[in-house]
Parts: sequence; C-alpha cells; structure tokens
Amino acid sequence: MKNALSALFLLLFAALLLGSCSTRKSVYYYQMRCPDLYIPDSLDQVLVWNRAFSKKKGNQLLLNTLEGLASGENVGDDRQAAKGILQGLEETLIEERKRKQQKIDTSYGRLQLSGEIPPPLPDSFLRALAKKGQLLASLDMVDSDQEDPHTEYARNGSQGRAPRPTATNQIYLKVCWRLYDLERQEVVDIWRSEKQFSGSSTSSDYDVLGQIISPWKNKKMKSQGYRLGRQYAMRICSTMVQKRRYIYHKGHKEMKAAYKLVKIGDWDEAAKIWRQQLETNEQKLRGPLLFNLAVYEEQKGELANAETLAREAFFLNAFQPARAYYKWLAEEQKRIKNYLWQQELPWPN
Repeated sequence: MKNALSALFLLLFAALLLGSCSTRKSVYYYQMRCPDLYIPDSLDQVLVWNRAFSKKKGNQLLLNTLEGLASGENVGDDRQAAKGILQGLEETLIEERKRKQQKIDTSYGRLQLSGEIPPPLPDSFLRALAKKGQLLASLDMVDSDQEDPHTEYARNGSQGRAPRPTATNQIYLKVCWRLYDLERQEVVDIWRSEKQFSGSSTSSDYDVLGQIISPWKNKKMKSQGYRLGRQYAMRICSTMVQKRRYIYHKGHKEMKAAYKLVKIGDWDEAAKIWRQQLETNEQKLRGPLLFNLAVYEEQKGELANAETLAREAFFLNAFQPARAYYKWLAEEQKRIKNYLWQQELPWPN
C-alpha cells in the first residue's frame, strides 16, 4: 500500500511538472460565426419536427423495446439521441433570437428501425404546414450502431492481431436533416452527419430487461445528440461560439507578460509585445510569435492576415503547429466566401 501511494505521488508530481513546463497555454474567447447556408432574415419562422419517430405516447414502451430488439442496439438509444438533437437545435435558434421556432405536434411519423433516409414529404403535407410557418427543419433519420469491446476483441484475434480488450463501446451516431421552404414546397438543404464516440460498458448495457424497464437511461446518447443538434443549428443561423486557441508564452519574460494581457482580454497590448519580440530576430521564437499574432488577427476577424502569419510560421520558420492552423484558416475563409456568394443569388439558391 505504501509503495502504491508513493508511485501515485510521483505520477502526480510528474504531471504537475510537465504542465508547468508547457510552452503553450489555452485561451478562450467568444466570436459570432456566420452560418453555412444563407436564409433570408424575412424567413423568421422555423418549424422543428422529429420525423424520425412516431409521436404516439400510448405505445411508447413497446415501440422503444421493438426498436432496440430489431436494430440490435440498446433500447431507447436512438430516441434519447433524437431528444438531445432537437433540444440542441431549438436552444440555439432561441439564442440567435432572429428566428422563431415552433415544435410540430403531430402523430404523423414512423418507427425508425434502420438507418435508411425516408423520401421527402409530399407537397400536400407541406402545403398544410405552410399555414403554420415558412421553414421546416425536419429530423428525418437518427440511427446509432454500437461495437462492444467483446466484438472488437474477437475480431482482432480472428485477424491474427493480438486481442485488445477495451472498457468502452464504440458508438456511431448518424443523423439526417432536411430543410424545406414551405411556400414553394421545396427541399433547400439536406444534411447528413456522423459522430463517433465511446460509451461506458457496464453490466446494465447488456441487461435487456433493465433496458425495457428503464429505456431512458443512456444520458450520454442525449448529450452527444445535443451537440449534433447545435451543429445543424450552426449551419442555418448565426451563432455565438466559444473558441479555444493556444498562446505560446515561453522564451522571455515579455512572452509571459503578453500571455497575462491576453488572459484579461487586452489583445492589442499583447500583440505589441509579440511584434517587438519579432524585431529581436531570435530565430527559435519566430515561429511561436507568428503563431500568436495569427491568433490575434483571427480573434479580430482578419482571417486573411491570420492565414498569412500562420503560413510564414510554418513555411519560413518550420513551426509545425502552424500547419493545421493555416489550413483551417484557409477553409474557413472559403466557407465564409461561399456564404456571402449565396446572398447574391435569388432565394432559394
């Protein structure tokens, strides 16, 4: 016991030491993100509908049980994910405050037993919904597949690899949305996404009777669904997002002073210090300094300047962390340019 405590203390001490020696630290800031899909501000009423599942409440327990048994997954997983997806979308629409949202209360739906995407809604149904709103965000499909550690263990052994038992399931959550312009009865967007994550593998995961009695137990499915719901909301409306970036603070005391300024939100003064440090021509600091200045330009909204600095950090100063950053900045500029281009076209594009 004494040896175990000593080993634990050494591990904690080593972790603290490594953390204190890190050359970079995280900073967070909020910024407005433009959507991927342009929707005119005049279309301010969005109907939100969970088409993937039936709304009939009387047979809820039976439907959840059949769903899980038919698809081979935990009972109620997909429905929990759908709840989280709708919550994430609706909360983000409310946060934007430009578009009103309204849930559709209807028994028209279907029991989702597979990952197949249904056909679009008939025009007659869309015309009826047009009396309630202008846009319809329809959650058409939610499907999850799980690979438990026992399956992975067996497959690795059969393929000649050393079996690797794990403590978690690999879960694949697939989602499909359609967005309709109800006035024209047109599909203006179809969006598919897949999220992979790990789930805890406890005895209750394999207890079918326990799943039937308590089918809403898997909170992790709901939380992952919530993220996918917010992700689709970011596609169709402007949202305030929190960004996490790294700032390099090792080298001189001035670098630490600049990082402290960033922590209190004084980016301009921090940038002055980084520029002054660049003039010293100390080669080993050029990459980190240029990277920091790129982050400074990004938080100002000057993505082209940020990309130029990140490229200089990578190509001229061999600063490897800047490689993924300049690529992301280039893609983000393309996304914004495409959004602005959509505004010049007649709606729907």
